[in-house]
Amino acid sequence: MAKKRRKWQRGKFTGRREPIWDPLLEVLPEDIDDFMWMGETRLTDGTQIQFYKHYWTRRYLLLDLGGRTWIQKDDDRYEEADDPGWMLDRIFRFGETRRDIVRRNEWIDSDRISWARSATKHRISRERSLHIVRHAGVCRRDSEYPDEWYDDPRFLFLGADLEGMPLEVVAVAPEDGSLVIIHAMPLRKRYHGWYEEAAKWEK
Repeated sequence: MAKKRRKWQRGKFTGRREPIWDPLLEVLPEDIDDFMWMGETRLTDGTQIQFYKHYWTRRYLLLDLGGRTWIQKDDDRYEEADDPGWMLDRIFRFGETRRDIVRRNEWIDSDRISWARSATKHRISRERSLHIVRHAGVCRRDSEYPDEWYDDPRFLFLGADLEGMPLEVVAVAPEDGSLVIIHAMPLRKRYHGWYEEAAKWEK
C-alpha cells in the first residue's frame, strides 16, 4: 500500500533569540561546531522547528525537538522529510562531514605526519603547515587535483598560522593511517569565502 503523504503545515518564526542545540546534538553531535543556529519556527500543531545553517555549504538543516527532519517550501509551509538521510547528504554536499574525517583518521593529533618535497615549494615551513592541519577552521575532501594523480584521499585544510596569516594546506591520507602534506601556500582568493565563514570556529 502506498505510503500516505503527510500534509503541509503552516509555520511562523517565534522571535526566539536563545539557541536550542539539543536536536542537533542528538543527530550530529560531532559536527555541531560546523553549524550556526538561525532561529525557530512554530507550526500550527505546536511543533517547534530549529533552523541550523552549515557554515560553509550554506545549507539549512531543520530539526524539531524530537529530532525529526523537516522540509521548508516557500516561506511558511513545512513537511516532515520522508528520507532524513538524503537531507543530510544534501547538507554535506562535498561528501564527508568533519565527524567522518575525524573518526576515520587519527593523524590530527598524532606524530604520523610527514611532508613531500612539494610541501615547502611556496616557502611555507613545516611548523606552519602542521599548525594549519591541527587547528584548521575548514577541513574537507579536496577535489582540485585529478584523481589519477593520487590514489589516496586528499584533504584541504584552511586556517591561520601562528602569526595569523591565512594558509591553505593539502595532504594525502594513505591507508596506513598516516598523513603526507603535499602543498602549502598563502590562501588563494577562491577559498576566501570559506575561510572567512569558518574563522570564528577555529580551535
